[in-house]
Amino acid sequence: YMARISLQVGENLLTTIMPRDKFRLSGYKLGDEAAVAFKALNVRLML
Repeated sequence: YMARISLQVGENLLTTIMPRDKFRLSGYKLGDEAAVAFKALNVRLML
């Protein structure tokens, strides 16, 4: 199963998916602040 994570960055919303187990292990909860890193090989820009 996968988790969908959405991050508010200024007026923009970034959404990604990751394995649900990995998300649970991260310890993040709704409303937590997070740092974001991009790996260009896996980025898709959808307009």
